[in-house]
Amino acid sequence: MIKKANASTMSFVRGKKVIAEITIPKKVCWSVLHATPEEVVSSADIGVRGLILSGSIGINCHFSNAITAMAIALGQDPACASEAHIGLCQCEVNKDGDLYFSATLPNLLVGTVGGGTKLPSQRACLELMGLFGSGNANALAEVMAGVCVAGELSLGAAIISGDFAKAHKLLARESNAPIDMKVDTLEQAFEKAQALVIKLSSPPSRDIILDIYGLFKQATVGDVNIDKPSLFSDIRAKAKYDAWKKKKGLKKEEAMKQYIDIVLKLVKDEEEKAKKK
Repeated sequence: MIKKANASTMSFVRGKKVIAEITIPKKVCWSVLHATPEEVVSSADIGVRGLILSGSIGINCHFSNAITAMAIALGQDPACASEAHIGLCQCEVNKDGDLYFSATLPNLLVGTVGGGTKLPSQRACLELMGLFGSGNANALAEVMAGVCVAGELSLGAAIISGDFAKAHKLLARESNAPIDMKVDTLEQAFEKAQALVIKLSSPPSRDIILDIYGLFKQATVGDVNIDKPSLFSDIRAKAKYDAWKKKKGLKKEEAMKQYIDIVLKLVKDEEEKAKKK
């Protein structure tokens, strides 16, 4: 049953079998995923029952998205995603109240030599991860499993928090309605501003992006509630933390107003540039 979604991939495989596990502290679960461990487990239980009732082979939200995207980027065979995405997810709240999550992918079809891995862009992606060439297939399978875990957690938590539906609304084609402070409530204007900033034809400067980020977090979460990134964290994580911390003490409503003002100026500047052309 090559390149077909089928139940036999659970037992008889021609690819790599990988199990990826993670334990997320309840504090991190809430601050990053905006959902409690209990909410994640409860939602997952509902999802499992729905998948079983619909006759799904495997239990996961969207392994296929991550596997197909990585197959294309890394010179794999995208057609194999149909059988490779058959896998299982499991989550539970452990004795410490933290979230335990695992993903079992029994049939990941990957390679790091030959085929599409020789294409320039695909080879470059593999080399960035240090996975091009013979002997790296197992490591690539592990990376793909890790990406699948991240995708499952992100999507599941986004559905729980409402961010999933909100993101689709913001990115919809008709979501570029102008802001009218005489008619819109502050919350409505804030949502419109989020859609407008996403659809700018050219990205703002780094400083403006960080300012917008800090205001967004202050408006939606409040004062910074995460630990400061360590010295060994990436530069972006540190910059985002500092941008958020700078807004500490700013009231939610004021943060929204400042966010809206910045976006309106960016939109106006872009319109003026377009007129000059």
